[in-house]
Amino acid sequence: MLKKNSWKPIYISNNSLVEIYKYKLNQWLVSNSKPPKWKLKRYFWDRESTITSNIKDSGRIFVRTGRGWKKFKVNTWNTGFKFGEFTWNRKPWKKRAKRRPQKPKKR
Repeated sequence: MLKKNSWKPIYISNNSLVEIYKYKLNQWLVSNSKPPKWKLKRYFWDRESTITSNIKDSGRIFVRTGRGWKKFKVNTWNTGFKFGEFTWNRKPWKKRAKRRPQKPKKR
């Protein structure tokens, strides 16, 4: 099990702060029986941002990997870690089959 370093400061990018603010505002609007202002997409661009306890119940979120978006569900066990620790940005390596030697052509 990974252990969180408690001596490191928490880093949250501007994009992540805006997404967290939108989520909390929509929660408040729905609880007060008002229509939400915008549709939530929950896209996080920075993989080095820390997962805070504010977004642990937000359902599925999308994290940028460089060529696409990876989705995963945040729960209480993910808080305190970085987004990049739960997403992969490389393809898995596949072993190629050996090529057979070609027979010489007959003349």
